[in-house]
Amino acid sequence: MEAEEERQTMNQNQNQNSNLSPGVLLTLDEACAILRVSRWHLYTMVRGGIVPAVRVGRRAWRVRKDDLEKIVREGIRWEEE
Repeated sequence: MEAEEERQTMNQNQNQNSNLSPGVLLTLDEACAILRVSRWHLYTMVRGGIVPAVRVGRRAWRVRKDDLEKIVREGIRWEEE
């Protein structure tokens, strides 16, 4: 009986984790190519919260492809201070 309960718990955890899937992660250079902006401009957009990014390690950043596609599809209103 315990084995059955453990298997059900594992299946529930897998279902919950599938919602947290990061999708395809791109480097900042790849993201720059998609958005056709400079690396400096992309950093500014990340710092401003326009483009969500994740730090990987000490220096590397990654951007979800889904987030970039949403920005391209919906557009953004960008006002530099």
